[in-house]
Amino acid sequence: MTELLIRGISDAEITQLKRRAELAGISVEEEVRRMLEASVASEEPAVSARLESVRRSIGVLEGISTTALLRGDRDAH
Repeated sequence: MTELLIRGISDAEITQLKRRAELAGISVEEEVRRMLEASVASEEPAVSARLESVRRSIGVLEGISTTALLRGDRDAH
């Protein structure tokens, strides 16, 4: 597993992290790990939804097939 070092965290933020960890009965490290996991997990559906929205707004792209261009170039040589 990879380790992560975070610099520049304020004393107030450390105090808050310690408080949250203590209330949950876990270490500060575990609290931060859970926060990161929750943050990453919450972004995945949002990113997928945004990509799907872009796909719907663009629709089917028409025009010259890049596959046909590549095949034509390959076959010409």
